[in-house]
Amino acid sequence: MLATSWSELVSRLGYPALVRHGLRHTAFTWMADSGVQLYVLQRVAGHHDPAATARYLYPDHGAVRDAGGAFSAWWDSMGTRSSVQAASRFLVP
Repeated sequence: MLATSWSELVSRLGYPALVRHGLRHTAFTWMADSGVQLYVLQRVAGHHDPAATARYLYPDHGAVRDAGGAFSAWWDSMGTRSSVQAASRFLVP
């Protein structure tokens, strides 16, 4: 009965392709974007495996781009030579 009621509601609103499970993905993605940690989302979802929860999350492409920009700025501030020299200290011979 609930599925029929949902189908009728979204059809009347003009969103016949909107499915309830898609809203779950959206909610978990928005919670993750707002800073909720994966283990908390896992508990909310009732998943035993964090990988199952991670499948619900869709990356914020702006945040990914910003992270890349932040890393590039840091890398540039280090200078190529000093960065490579600093990193080489951690290489195993």
